[in-house]
Amino acid sequence: MEIGYEKKMDDLVIILIDDYEYDTSIEVIPGFIIDLDKKGRLVAIEILDCSERINESKDYVQRAKKDVFVEKYEF
Repeated sequence: MEIGYEKKMDDLVIILIDDYEYDTSIEVIPGFIIDLDKKGRLVAIEILDCSERINESKDYVQRAKKDVFVEKYEF
């Protein structure tokens, strides 16, 4: 699992599977996008406007470690 954050766009991406063939993205609710591979598996989650959704600064999101995010926000 890998977590990436694009501060300028305020998008958090959680990649669940490292090696996959991307197929499609689905916005399941506004601002929450899932990526599926060609086998239909969930491979990534993208959260738009992340800092606003968790009520923290962009700097906090950028500095946060994977285990802190998972523990505090239960992704």
